[in-house]
Amino acid sequence: MDEELLRAVKRLEESTNRTTYAVRALVRFIFIQLSATTIGSVTAAIAAALGWAWLGWVAGAITTLGLFWAGIAARAELRKSKPH
Repeated sequence: MDEELLRAVKRLEESTNRTTYAVRALVRFIFIQLSATTIGSVTAAIAAALGWAWLGWVAGAITTLGLFWAGIAARAELRKSKPH
């Protein structure tokens, strides 16, 4: 009985850890994406107000690179959950 209980607790602990990493992956993706979009949007608004086309390109680059960074960071966290 004790071994069976210990195995069940171990499975529960592993399951909880997988869930924690999966949630962290989602939260990290949303946080990075929201931050990059906010910074990119504010930069784009400043570029439009000042008429600086080059700054508009920088704003687009910030937003685009933020999207890629968010995806890479989320996948790294998701891999820690060992979903397979």
